[in-house]
Amino acid sequence: MGPGYLSDFRGYLEAASKIKRAISIDASNAYAYRTLGLIASDAQGYNQAQKLFQKSLSLDSTAVEAWLRMGDSWLFTIGDVTADKKAEQCYRKSILLDSTYFRGFTGLGAALYHQGKFKEAHEEVEKAFYIDSEDIHAIAATIVILEALGDTLAANNRFKIASKRDPIELGRSLNTFAYSLEIHKKYKTALRYVQMALKADSVSREAGYSYSTLAELCGLQNDKEGFYLNLEKGSTLGFPMSTELEQTEPYVRFKDEERYKKLKAKYPK
Repeated sequence: MGPGYLSDFRGYLEAASKIKRAISIDASNAYAYRTLGLIASDAQGYNQAQKLFQKSLSLDSTAVEAWLRMGDSWLFTIGDVTADKKAEQCYRKSILLDSTYFRGFTGLGAALYHQGKFKEAHEEVEKAFYIDSEDIHAIAATIVILEALGDTLAANNRFKIASKRDPIELGRSLNTFAYSLEIHKKYKTALRYVQMALKADSVSREAGYSYSTLAELCGLQNDKEGFYLNLEKGSTLGFPMSTELEQTEPYVRFKDEERYKKLKAKYPK
């Protein structure tokens, strides 16, 4: 599961309620719609988030962050074969508005990667690395693309640098990419990056989300034991086993099993 997942669903509802009240007072508040979209994204409600970002952009089409977040929401959308292309368009728009912000280039690189355009993706993530070579998210993006191009030596060198600089953020970034691969049903490649994420960080609370991604990959490939073992590791570190999560794959397959119920009771959110 991506690390943005909200552990406190009631907190999500309360925050959303306050922002909706703000919108009722001022329906032209583009920032409020964008913030509501961010909350929806954190709760994995990407379709709803897209509608909110679109509303925000209809009020202020120059908001770089809204274009970036719209791109992110498309990148994590399930069941739409045009989603990666739509994400690409959003990231390109953000770059037109601000070519000095590395996030547009890393997002564009990810969208191109998922379309199999590895050389183009590499060009874009290297631009992000050039803009901010200290940013772990930018470094993580170059690691993934360099591996796709077969340059494992350069990828390993950047992994070593980033893991020394900020192992927790590197693990978080690599797990986010692994989760996007999970959504694209590229389970073997996703496994590679979640294992790399756990190599960088296997002990922080963020690592709990990496273990949950690993559990999901096991469950999706019918490895029940791997699902339970990694889900428990993630829960030990603070990954929340929420009721909302149980509406998604592969949790829906296991939620009625006694072992799952015992594990959930052992680690209440």
